[in-house]
Amino acid sequence: MSNAANPPAADSGTSQPLAGPLHDVFNYAASVHLVGDDADLLAQLVAVFIEQLPQLLGPLAASVANKDAKAIRQTAHALTSSVSVLSAPGTRNLAHQLELMGLNSDLAAVDQVHTELLHELSRLLHVLNSSSSFKAA
Repeated sequence: MSNAANPPAADSGTSQPLAGPLHDVFNYAASVHLVGDDADLLAQLVAVFIEQLPQLLGPLAASVANKDAKAIRQTAHALTSSVSVLSAPGTRNLAHQLELMGLNSDLAAVDQVHTELLHELSRLLHVLNSSSSFKAA
């Protein structure tokens, strides 16, 4: 079990806490603080996020492909909200950028930002899936 003082370790055979480049993708201490220092609650929220992510990414990809500003705004807003409980600033900022692009119907760079978001989400999922603390949630 982990708590705010003992962040989850990656399953790379070491017991080192998330640090360095991983810390830039997901800040465990900040995330657990956001949920009242309840590591078990954070683990549950991470599990829900991972489970529901495909339901957000499919519609987002379709709206980006169709250049549907309203749908981009709505799906990106849902993703921004979903990731906000996690201290994952890169993912959150890119999702919010897509949301604003949809809101303003400014889609010139929507494909590029969507690609960057998918890359950042891949990094985030790698970190979350590498943590033994989140696998049993």
